This record gives sequence, structure tokens and C-alpha cells, in this order.
Amino acid sequence: LLLALSEFKTGRYQEALGFINQGESDGLNAAVLPLLRAWSLAAQGKADVTALKDSPSLIYQAVLVADYTKDKSLLASLAKDYDFTRTPTPIGRLEDIAAIFARNGETAEAISIYKTLQMAIPERSKTYTAAMESLNNGEATAPAAQNATQDTPQTALSDALFDMARLLSSGYPDSARLFAQMSLFLNQDNDSSL
Repeated sequence: LLLALSEFKTGRYQEALGFINQGESDGLNAAVLPLLRAWSLAAQGKADVTALKDSPSLIYQAVLVADYTKDKSLLASLAKDYDFTRTPTPIGRLEDIAAIFARNGETAEAISIYKTLQMAIPERSKTYTAAMESLNNGEATAPAAQNATQDTPQTALSDALFDMARLLSSGYPDSARLFAQMSLFLNQDNDSSL
């Protein structure tokens, strides 16, 4: 795992895949290897989110990979096959998903997410109403995805590992620290991981 992360960090994605394919799919590897594999392939222009689609906690990453690789058919499939409002996706990440769907023509799913968010967070109702009105008026844009830092595969995977750390923090603090450290290893500027 550490060798794969090291190769990935330096942009040697094919070499990272070699180590990923040798790894056992148990323990820590079971949580990290699917993410590492998906982002190693995405860095090479290939969208394979097979291992991410089966996990409600990783479905957000599937959307990011599809967006990063500009795979509109995969985004359409994800929009059709999942009710993102029924996954354990944090609010900020749901806003990102809605913005990505809006930007890529998946208007109905984006509006559905905004409606759910509007009911859940009434204090942001005006923002979500404006986004839905924009989409209903045929504008292909919505508020920019604020949390989806996809400048590089490294920053995207760093954010994914931090999300895992956050999920583990309440019950598994040692594992959470390990994920946060892996996040910082990939992106030392990721202030969230500190």
C-alpha cells in the first residue's frame, strides 16, 4: 500500500497499479485500494468505478472520477442508478454532486438533490432555489462545486482519504489518524487533514 501511494504521489500511475494489483484486499487495503485503483486509472484517462459503485460511502468518489475523466455516459448512469440523497454523503459533498450533475446535463438529478438539501437546510433555501431556477431556465450551470478539489488525482485521493478519516474518527481514532496521515502524504496543503 505504501509503495503504491508513493508511486501515485509522483505520478507513476501504472507503477502504482502494479503494487495495487499485488495487494491483499483485506484490512486497511480493502478501504484504500479501490480508491487508489480508481484514481490511478482516472489519472490515465480511464473511468473504472466498479469497486466504488457498490459502496454507499464511496459513491461520491465514483461521481468525481466520472467528472474528472469527462465520462458523461458514466455520469448519466450514476445519476439514473442512485438516489444520492439516501447515501451517507455529507451535505457539502451532495452539493458537489448536484453541481457536477448540473454542469454535465443531468438536470433532473441535480434538482432532486437541491430539493432534498433545501428541505434539510432551510437557512440555505435561497441558494438552492436559485440553483433550481437556473436549471429550470435551461442554464447548464449551477453553483460551482466548492469541495470537489480535483485539480490533480493526488488532491482528489487526498480528499477521499480525509473523508474516510472523518468517517472513522468517532469509533476508530487510530485508523482515522492513519487515513489523515495518508491524506497529508499525498497533499501536504490539505488543511482539512491537520
